[in-house]
Amino acid sequence: MTGWVPQHTAAVELVVRAPARDVAEALLAPGATAWRAGLRLHRYDDRGDEGARFVVTGLLVGTCEWWIEALPPGPGPEGVVVHFWLRGRATRDGRRTPARSVPGPAGWMARRRTELLVRTRAQRFRHLVMRLRRELTVSP
Repeated sequence: MTGWVPQHTAAVELVVRAPARDVAEALLAPGATAWRAGLRLHRYDDRGDEGARFVVTGLLVGTCEWWIEALPPGPGPEGVVVHFWLRGRATRDGRRTPARSVPGPAGWMARRRTELLVRTRAQRFRHLVMRLRRELTVSP
């Protein structure tokens, strides 16, 4: 029995001690695209400084979103939590056709490829946010 390769999901949450507007602008900047190599993001919900939602095509087909949640006011500098979520399955042709799952080693390889593509894109986004955290952090 064959079917679609299962979807995989990855999530990232990091605190950035900077204003939400600065973080949102940095995430949407043209230089912040390295994490999505091989993916085409089609924005369908732009929430301004609060985040964005995308349909993903390319090496993966699925959905992606990031959003910014303000930290409660406190004695330290203002800050936000950046949330990232990516769900997708590998494509067969690098466009929109998801890969089929087949029994045996080929099916395992297709599932593993999907898992690695999702996980590496999430790790790359995490590295981007960590770099932004160093660049944008407000001193206490």
